[in-house]
Amino acid sequence: MCPPTNPINMELEGREVLEKLFSYTNHEVYLLSANGSPPSGFIATWVLPASLQSNNERCVVLASPLNYTTELILNSKKFVLHLLSDQQLDLLPRFGIPSGREGDKFSGARVLEDEFGPLVEGVLGYQRCELITTFDLGERILLVGEFKGGEVKAQGKPLRKKDAFSRLDAKIVEELTQKHRVMAEASLGLLRDF
Repeated sequence: MCPPTNPINMELEGREVLEKLFSYTNHEVYLLSANGSPPSGFIATWVLPASLQSNNERCVVLASPLNYTTELILNSKKFVLHLLSDQQLDLLPRFGIPSGREGDKFSGARVLEDEFGPLVEGVLGYQRCELITTFDLGERILLVGEFKGGEVKAQGKPLRKKDAFSRLDAKIVEELTQKHRVMAEASLGLLRDF
């Protein structure tokens, strides 16, 4: 029997294991948009295809039930999933820090109106989605969207979470981190046992 090839042997427990495992990932950064008064959008990094079948085009998005855009999606049953380009770093603070309840996040942005939600210009691509089901995890909600038409808009590289955070101004990173902490604390009462 051969010894393990990985010389790193860390003694980690509980949350430390999760944090270490997920520190190896570098998720693509998406923007979800939905119509409302005002329309809104949020940044998502937990987005995955939900089927391997070509005739069953779906995605799964992990969202906060406290998020204004999530509320709009649940009410309208529609949203637009945008894959951000690595040139769209400026959208992270716009859609990741303020709440859509505080004002129109799309004000002044280059967007086209669409029945599923604002279409953001300059993205690598987008997909209109109809919300077909949800799964309530308590502090998070899984949104399952069925693709209803989209477009690959440009060639380029997707914006990725670690890369984005390494390029953002330290003040913006702190604001995004603080918003994450506030949302986590606000979500404590929503935890569920299964």
